[in-house]
Amino acid sequence: MEKVKEIIIHTHIPKTGGMTLRSIANKNYEKEKMLTNVFPSSLPQFKKDIVEKKDIEFVTGHHPFGLHMYTNKPCAYITMLRDPVDRVISMYFYNLRKVNHPLHKKVKELTFEEFINDKQLTRRTVNRQIQKIVGNLNPEENDLKKAKKILAKHYKVVGITEMFDESIFLMKKELGWRDITYERKNYTADRPTKDQFSDEIIQQIKELNHLDIQLYNWAKRKLLEHLEALDSSTKQELEGFLNRNNQ
Repeated sequence: MEKVKEIIIHTHIPKTGGMTLRSIANKNYEKEKMLTNVFPSSLPQFKKDIVEKKDIEFVTGHHPFGLHMYTNKPCAYITMLRDPVDRVISMYFYNLRKVNHPLHKKVKELTFEEFINDKQLTRRTVNRQIQKIVGNLNPEENDLKKAKKILAKHYKVVGITEMFDESIFLMKKELGWRDITYERKNYTADRPTKDQFSDEIIQQIKELNHLDIQLYNWAKRKLLEHLEALDSSTKQELEGFLNRNNQ
């Protein structure tokens, strides 16, 4: 009996390089075997699609972890995590400049400091990454442990945006992808870097996102361990891929 192919579910956390990752997936899966733009509000349609479309192989969207519960088929997850301070800065300037974004009208009226302190935006700016893993809009200390367990058990690769090439190389190896060449998508060009903000502002973002920071640091250590454990020939292949992209 032929083995049933795993459905790969990409938990797309906003401003972590998810659109670029999706463009890579587009090269490795047939369009009719993909479900894209799956949001929490579209779950009823997702349930219908996943049942009726028998050969779905890849799913992506801004949905929290847990889509595997809607199908009896084997599933595995991937995601990218990003330095939480950089993610919040990127989100502000992306929303500020993208005039057709739903948050643009609100964000353009806010300074950056007002943005990170706006109570209506908390679920988008405070521990957003751990939110998506545990499905809790107001994460607490014990959610950090839950998130680590979920990532360790269900995710084949937890990539790091700042190590994007290394991350997609591991996805290629784990998932059997053929083509991982890419051009950056949804990139917020010419935005200020962290060192252009005051120490007080950076510290405030860190305090608000202390759970995300701990999860990010844990995931980055795991990724580095994974890379270190590669055999010598695979390390050479990775080095060639990194050198090609840096030329």
